[in-house]
Amino acid sequence: MNYMLFGLMLFLQVQAKADTAGTVHTIGFADWLYETQDYNSAITEYKALLRCSSNDTLSLFRKIGKSYLSLEENNLAYKCLSRLTDDTAYTLIGISSLKEDDIESAEQWFMKVEDESLSLKLQAEYSKFLNLSYKSPATAGFLSAIVPGLGRAYAGRTGDGIFSFILTIGSAAVSYRYFQTKDFIPATIFGGLGLSFYFGNIYGSKESVKLYNEKVFEKEFYPFKQRFINSPKTQISVKEDTSIQWASSRKAFADTLFNEGKYDNAILEYKRLNFFAPDSHSQYRIGQCYEKAGDLKNAVRYYEKAGSCAYYDLIGAHLKSGDYSSARFVCDDLINGKELRGWIYILEDNYDDASECFEDSEFKQKTNQFKLLPYKSEDKAVLLSTFIPGSGEFYTHNFKNGLLTLLFNGITGVLAVKSFHEHRYLDGTLITMLLWNRFYEGGMKNALTSVTKYNEILKQKHLKELEKYAPEIIKPIIVNHN
Repeated sequence: MNYMLFGLMLFLQVQAKADTAGTVHTIGFADWLYETQDYNSAITEYKALLRCSSNDTLSLFRKIGKSYLSLEENNLAYKCLSRLTDDTAYTLIGISSLKEDDIESAEQWFMKVEDESLSLKLQAEYSKFLNLSYKSPATAGFLSAIVPGLGRAYAGRTGDGIFSFILTIGSAAVSYRYFQTKDFIPATIFGGLGLSFYFGNIYGSKESVKLYNEKVFEKEFYPFKQRFINSPKTQISVKEDTSIQWASSRKAFADTLFNEGKYDNAILEYKRLNFFAPDSHSQYRIGQCYEKAGDLKNAVRYYEKAGSCAYYDLIGAHLKSGDYSSARFVCDDLINGKELRGWIYILEDNYDDASECFEDSEFKQKTNQFKLLPYKSEDKAVLLSTFIPGSGEFYTHNFKNGLLTLLFNGITGVLAVKSFHEHRYLDGTLITMLLWNRFYEGGMKNALTSVTKYNEILKQKHLKELEKYAPEIIKPIIVNHN
């Protein structure tokens, strides 16, 4: 063991507060966190173990390094694993170096592996990376400097290359024509556009090649990494806990973290509680932490594990993520779930099915009023914008954006018509393609956005009114969804 490692161990032990019995159980919990791919939490636990005891320190460093490698924190993995002198560390450091594109360093680490079988496998797999068909960013930039777009075609993006060529050459040609007629303002504008397209295309070609090379590398590296990071030589074995010393004070501590809004820390403590003493309440709390932290996918997962105590929260999480069908499916397990399904149908704008879920009441009458609300039509907005740019936005009372759309379409349209009238067909074509068409299509998209926003405001206003008459079973869902 080198002096650096010994010094670090001594420093950490001075800060130790936990007892040895607790350490054994924490190792099992940390390994479980790793196996469930909660690598950040696993690292936190492994580091806590280093502060608690010197037992199995080398293994802990190895596990921390492997966790960092799984998170693709390659530099941190290297700093941790470079303290070790065994085949597992050499293999993992080599993988880390390879990911950082340090091929020579990776080869040196792989050559240190003493196990003959593992060494031969590494050499056979590693040789593939020496012959990958990379392309040169410099060549791509040079090609685009000669012929705009050629570098992108070289990177396998022929369509982008053709488009870049048209934009660059077309802008330059229009600028030249305006200079010939001494129209210096439009000549300067199109000349500036041409230069920006030209130099942007050179830079973009280099970036396209880099992306191409990354895809080539990842195609080989990912399966290589998975094979060796999960091989018997590098695999983490989960320790079985033979005894449990679990203090109820940990629950109060986890609840305190939750109440203080420290959700990441609370998740770890609730997982610890659930590991030592499985409990639906802990699962429920973990789900709440994930939901408040904005991770709805994991929130749903833990609410499902919590069972019946989390049904309302589970429905709310599904609604927040936009998964209405899953939310309705959960309603089947609840008494009076029919009314809950009706509320979800309302949120989906399915008012016919929603009405059938409620008994005759004032609430049902208010629900039926959704069909009579003066919603705006997307088709009508697009049709109006097709004939008169900006009119689709006027239709939704979005007058400011409608005026801007009309103004920009008018100016660019006049320039295009004038160019065609003066037989400057290239100029007219480019103005139409680059400017007018963009404003014209943008006006129709803006009209659709305005309709959506207008209808949503109208719907939310009526929903707020409807909530006053909602049955009691629906109110918890309203609170969770809001």
